[in-house]
Amino acid sequence: MKIGICDDNREWRELARQIIASYLKKNKYEENIILFSDGRELLAESNYDIQILFLDIKMHGSNGITVASEVNRICPECQIVYMTNYLYYATEVYETEHAYFVLKEQFEEKIDRIMEKVLHALEQKEEKLTFDVIGGEKIVLKPQDIICFEREKRITHIETKHGVFDIWDKIDDVIIRLPDLDFARCHNSCIVYFPAVRELLKDHFIMNNGKKVLISRAYRKSTKIAFLKWARTQTS
Repeated sequence: MKIGICDDNREWRELARQIIASYLKKNKYEENIILFSDGRELLAESNYDIQILFLDIKMHGSNGITVASEVNRICPECQIVYMTNYLYYATEVYETEHAYFVLKEQFEEKIDRIMEKVLHALEQKEEKLTFDVIGGEKIVLKPQDIICFEREKRITHIETKHGVFDIWDKIDDVIIRLPDLDFARCHNSCIVYFPAVRELLKDHFIMNNGKKVLISRAYRKSTKIAFLKWARTQTS
């Protein structure tokens, strides 16, 4: 992992580095941490391969949210963790893709939780799922490309951000290939991808694209438990 820390306060940069390095050592990860004093230095072309970025919001000469927006564009795989002394930035950061927002005073106590979340997100971005599409072609999908799987008669439809693909695989065969935390079977004929969910109602999901996915009575309890387990990984 290549980890970046961008903050204009030298003392805080070093403290954050020590906290992160301690986590990496404890969990037997190799340390590869790069320090940046401002957004301009961070956005140098050679730094586009950073996988996790710990980013201050208020810096002299640059705004962390603006910097994050540029990182989203040039390095969409990068997981951004906002660090700040000011709680009132909590709503502004949602203008950008990010993994976590944390107050600096809570950074050390929350580092395990932060790293658990960003490492899981990185695994999802790196994982590839291959399916044989009806007609002889293959399709390779990342989990985050998927919205849901729906079985109709003898065909399973994979609804994705890029369109719908049809496969012969049964729902029983599909579910065992998917990451447990992010996918759940909610019906005999349906599998849902939790990050694509906008709202959970009693008997159906509303997905981010507006699609309704049914939850059967038989799967209602297990689906709710699975969704709450996933949701806990998304909150700070």
